[in-house]
Amino acid sequence: MIEGHSLSKPALFRALGYRPHPGQMLVHRSQARIRVLACGVRWGKSVCAAMESVAFLMEPCEESKGWVVAPTYDLSQRVFDRVHMCLVERLKHRIELADERELRLVVRNLSGGTSELRAKSADNKVSLLGEGLEWLVVDEAAKLPRTVWENHLTARLVDKKGRALLLSTPAGANWFEGLYRRGQAGRDPEVESWQSPSWSNPLLDRETIEAERRRLPQDAFDQEYGAMFIGGSDPPCDVCGWPLAQYLTGIILTGSTKPVDCCTGCGGWIDKNGRTIVPQDKHGRRGYMKALMFVGHEGGLLTIEDCNQAARKKEEADQAARAQAETAEGGKRAASGKDWRASGDTGRDA
Repeated sequence: MIEGHSLSKPALFRALGYRPHPGQMLVHRSQARIRVLACGVRWGKSVCAAMESVAFLMEPCEESKGWVVAPTYDLSQRVFDRVHMCLVERLKHRIELADERELRLVVRNLSGGTSELRAKSADNKVSLLGEGLEWLVVDEAAKLPRTVWENHLTARLVDKKGRALLLSTPAGANWFEGLYRRGQAGRDPEVESWQSPSWSNPLLDRETIEAERRRLPQDAFDQEYGAMFIGGSDPPCDVCGWPLAQYLTGIILTGSTKPVDCCTGCGGWIDKNGRTIVPQDKHGRRGYMKALMFVGHEGGLLTIEDCNQAARKKEEADQAARAQAETAEGGKRAASGKDWRASGDTGRDA
């Protein structure tokens, strides 16, 4: 189970009798410091969380501490109990302390060092203060307030460059979606993320899932089974600065056929300076963009200021054209009146 000075997860999992399905294996194999999994219900995330916790505990080191955190004690205990049961059944000789009341495990890892696991509840924020951690597993992360992750949990990882695995069924558009998208963008080598619907678990009966699709409202099914982020406002992008501070009705491009540049963070259109040119709609989501052609401009995508200036010029030109057309139409009507009077036709019978 040890390759050099590191843990061989496949060998450990074989020893534990654990056969992860392909989606679970992607998570286990990742070397990213922050891993984010958005998955559907019954996908097997609690098993994945528990087995990753066992791997953390067995990793060769002199000493390590880690937490399993969930929105409530009941949820964190569920993962803790899976870890405890696995160790009792397969690695009982390595357990040095098992306190089921305090939800605390201490084990002798594969190099003879000491590793400790504690289960914590996010609704008791005081318990999340204090010690630094080598690793952290967060179950149902999307149900946690942003402040718990940003103000409490990440602080536990800083001094030791600790690793974190966050797993959850989505719960609308929130900080968890933002972290998931950060892992999708590929711009941060420390973050990797996956989106796995329930039906990617080969052990689930697909017909049962389809029955739920027919029973549930579409949005509910897409979130709970499809692992999709539904509703709410899109999270701000710290790469391009979305959403816009000012309103823009459309996008004006160059006269060339150069494709639109996209933000590496959120995927939205950006100007030549890398800033967003995408508006926010009334629901707080990224607005619909219409690409217009601005012939005669050189040098790549326009900036927001260029777009607004060009839009104002176009509006002024349109107004001038309308005024000119109205003047011309008025001239035609006046000329027509003169012709009518010159003919002597007064509209009365002779």
